Amino acid sequence: IVIFPLTVSACIASMWLGHMAFVLIFSTMLAKTWRLHRVMNSGVKKVRITLYNILTMIAAITVVFIVQLCVMSTIGEPHTELVTVADDQEAYIKEEKCVFGSEETIISYVLYSSEALLVLFGVWLTYASRSIPSGVSDFSRIALGKCCIYALSIFMCY
Repeated sequence: IVIFPLTVSACIASMWLGHMAFVLIFSTMLAKTWRLHRVMNSGVKKVRITLYNILTMIAAITVVFIVQLCVMSTIGEPHTELVTVADDQEAYIKEEKCVFGSEETIISYVLYSSEALLVLFGVWLTYASRSIPSGVSDFSRIALGKCCIYALSIFMCY
């Protein structure tokens, strides 16, 4: 139940906040894991990964998602509509729901597929970096955080 009036701006804001929170949190964890993986699995070669490289990686991932969200916000035709919901106490309750146009399904498939690719890349990085000793960094905590994100992602799909 929404306690504030649901507007088109609120619909767009909720979509943006959810996806951008995922992207910003997950891309920073991926960047740190990728850096550890590159340094620890480089063998005898000296690998230099600067803060600029890490920030560029995070910015590139973020820009891709910002473009997708801009397309979804403009082409997806966001609007609100009343939905009737059956309830035990009252016969029918009308609630407002955020709805996007028919183009939204294609755009949302691309958006969620991009997020799934990020998660799969994170799974691969976690698996490939499993032999990094715990004394080098707090990789086990990052892996645990990623596992929680994977579990939530799978749970949210069902």
